[in-house]
Amino acid sequence: MKTNTHQFIFGNITIELCMPDVTSIRNDYETSNNNNTPFPFWAKVWPASIGLCNFLSENIEYVADKKVVEIAAGLGLPSLYAAQVASQVICSDYLQQPLDFVNTSIKLNPLKNISTTIIDWNFLPDDFNADVLLLSDINYDPIVFDVLYLMLDKLIQNNTTIILATPQRLIAKSFIEKLEHWCIVKTTQLVNDSWISVFVLEG
Repeated sequence: MKTNTHQFIFGNITIELCMPDVTSIRNDYETSNNNNTPFPFWAKVWPASIGLCNFLSENIEYVADKKVVEIAAGLGLPSLYAAQVASQVICSDYLQQPLDFVNTSIKLNPLKNISTTIIDWNFLPDDFNADVLLLSDINYDPIVFDVLYLMLDKLIQNNTTIILATPQRLIAKSFIEKLEHWCIVKTTQLVNDSWISVFVLEG
């Protein structure tokens, strides 16, 4: 598969991100698709991940010297940004393919305090622990809202700070409203013509 390298700049920090070539990823999907293969939404940098990085660049204390985990990371832009100041970063997804790109990005930057692993939020490891959990654009399918809420509840009870960046989708309104009792910070920003909300959640 063809790849490209893109630069993302947040303040005085530049991230080199390895990304799949759009035409290449589309051709691979159309060639291999047997109606059971999900479209590779991970192959794009979504506005919410940029919004999350923007928020962290202005509120670096949330990740500085912390153990940070990103779930459903895709290409891992927020993980790569957090690794500039965190003590440890674990970038995870439920698929290996996007993590292969993240591993290439780690070498490009280069970073020594970040690793990748497979994590499925439906089967969160019993020993999972983090000071901070990063999530961007994960609340797009109502089918998973209940599982997501249970995961967030469990982690907040374990004193994990959760930073969630999400586009303002009407379909997710009820899910976001359920999180309001944990919300200690909420900001809104415009990223590539999309309004992105960032929530900091704590118990």
